[in-house]
Amino acid sequence: MLMDKLVLPLRYRIYVSAAALLAVVASSLSFTLYSNQRMEHVLHVTLDNRLGGMDAARAVKQTLTTYDNNLFRYLATLDEIHLKDQEDLEKAMELELNRLGELSRSQVLRTRLVYLQDSIRRYFSDAHRVLKFFESTALPEDAGFFQSVGWLRGQEANRKELGLLTTKGQNRLVRVFALCDEIITLNHAELERAQSELNILILDTGKRAWMTLMATAVLVILISSALVFWLLSPLKKLMVGIEHLEKGDYSFEVEQNGKDEIGLLTRAFNRMTRTIREQHHKLLNETITDELTGAFNQRHFRTALWQEIERSKRSQRPLCLLMMDLDNFKKINDSYGHELGNEVLKRVVSTIRKELRSVDILARYGGDEIAVILPDTDANHGRSVAERVLRSISKCSIPVRKEALDIQVTLSIGGACYPREASGVEVLLEKADSALYQAKHAGRNRLTWIENLAIRASKF
Repeated sequence: MLMDKLVLPLRYRIYVSAAALLAVVASSLSFTLYSNQRMEHVLHVTLDNRLGGMDAARAVKQTLTTYDNNLFRYLATLDEIHLKDQEDLEKAMELELNRLGELSRSQVLRTRLVYLQDSIRRYFSDAHRVLKFFESTALPEDAGFFQSVGWLRGQEANRKELGLLTTKGQNRLVRVFALCDEIITLNHAELERAQSELNILILDTGKRAWMTLMATAVLVILISSALVFWLLSPLKKLMVGIEHLEKGDYSFEVEQNGKDEIGLLTRAFNRMTRTIREQHHKLLNETITDELTGAFNQRHFRTALWQEIERSKRSQRPLCLLMMDLDNFKKINDSYGHELGNEVLKRVVSTIRKELRSVDILARYGGDEIAVILPDTDANHGRSVAERVLRSISKCSIPVRKEALDIQVTLSIGGACYPREASGVEVLLEKADSALYQAKHAGRNRLTWIENLAIRASKF
């Protein structure tokens, strides 16, 4: 946090906290006012659109009524004065429909408008056909006798066809009026919804204004809370660090953000944590490793062997165990002393480690006996590793300064593979020890491998 990185006297921290809170309140108030103004504008536009849509629908209805009345007055009286405004009425109708299209925002209104436009277009088309048909039925002034007879005979059929067209026109008119009424109803519903939202907005504005006043009233409390948090936050982090130490997690360090008194305390705590961690790692290494050779000790070896066997069960992969023993090590100790014997052990362990992978586990099992766990290794690869170790040890010689000679060291190795030759930890150890015993009694300096209780030996 930014506050954690600021190094300020207490009074300046108070000023900064107060200024920050005031800025938050001002920003919130500005955002609230802007949101209300924006919503109010949207609602007013909605109100204007809905009222305009209702007026346009009424105008369409009124214009079409006037047009239809003029049409039937003309048909009744044949007075062409009733037709002089029809073209203007059609233009006025087109303007109202365009205005209605601009004001129709919702999909429902647009769908109804399409139906309305289609019905009006069909109505005008029928009306024009009625006029043309009526004009074509008039008796010519210079008609002869036979033409007059034909005209009289066709009047009945003409009247039926004229009636059909007029009925279709009236059906169109009813459809248009129904659509206009539906559009007016939809706009009225939208208008009521907009008015309801406006009322809610007014109430919400009042609530927000009241909340702003309350926020101003508790400003002092907020400043005090922010100041307490600012001061106590680093202390809480120190408490978290102490809890980690209590749980034995020595890797946790508290974040250092300042150079004030709390920052100095944090750095001192981290130094203490690092010291404890180093001591813990040192103690841990002493409990799992052999002090002389640096290899793992027997207790850790048994734990590691159990873990690797469990992992082998899950992965369905074999592992090999090699048990090694220095040949004639007691004779070396008796002849040249324990100091040289220790040097021999260290050299042998170091030589063996060079032939192993990083995942292999090397341990001093006890005295001059050494154990190696080879994870994810079958019997063939295990024998190959053991043979490499024998070759490397055979090339290893330890100089004896007092005697001016070199001691040649050899190993005896017994090997077994899990799960082929053993089903558990103790059985695997027993099989590998048995193989080592056979290697010792077969002449030393050799590898003996147990396979299905049979002995297979390789001499070097």
